[in-house]
Amino acid sequence: MNPPHDSRRIVLIGGLILTALTLAAGLAVYAVMQRQAEAILVNSLEASLQSDRRLFLSEINAGVANALTVSTRPFVIQNLQRIKGDPRDPTGREALQRIADSFLQTGFDGVVFHDVRDAEVARAGRLTVNPALSVPLNTETPARLLWDGQFILQVVRDVVDPSGVRLGSARAETTLPPLMRSLAEAGGQGRTAELAICAPLDVDMQCFPLTRTHRVFQRISRSQDGQPLPMSHALKGHSGSVFTQDYRRVPVVA
Repeated sequence: MNPPHDSRRIVLIGGLILTALTLAAGLAVYAVMQRQAEAILVNSLEASLQSDRRLFLSEINAGVANALTVSTRPFVIQNLQRIKGDPRDPTGREALQRIADSFLQTGFDGVVFHDVRDAEVARAGRLTVNPALSVPLNTETPARLLWDGQFILQVVRDVVDPSGVRLGSARAETTLPPLMRSLAEAGGQGRTAELAICAPLDVDMQCFPLTRTHRVFQRISRSQDGQPLPMSHALKGHSGSVFTQDYRRVPVVA
């Protein structure tokens, strides 16, 4: 027997076992910490997105409700009735112009009235002519979200008399500064953080300017290299989180 040699073998084997155990423990701790970090990231992301979602719904619903006052104001109905009887009635036109001007003092950026023949009779403020993007909203009252350098809520509604007879239409537009702030603040969550606001467009999608690119996507595929983009899941009504690549081919949590 060679006790010194056996002793060295025991020490070597013991050292290897200790190293293996240390590595295994380290990997286990790393895996646990990775899962915890991912859970924290996902929870933070979901909380942020839910907050943005509530803000968008609140602003749009409030904007639509305010726009309804334009088409339902009694003086609007009365004067469009006058113009229906006499399209050249100066009293009705002047009254509608004053009403349109007054709406600018209540937060609207632009208001226009058309008579039953769809001829313009009064206009006030700034109205969008050729927005970069115009997306219909899923609201009880038909409305659209526009992009013309900023978010704009547009509501076009028929003006009807008490019997439901159409007298003309009213179009109201309102900018939505809180949505602009939300878009800007998303970029402050991290160097790669990005907020995307998209809508379905046939099998593709259309997106308002993203936090990083500041570019409107009038049409973009929902998939890339055969894999669905993160927004594709949202447009299908799915919820949750996914680890994948975005349109930049950058690994993301969405």
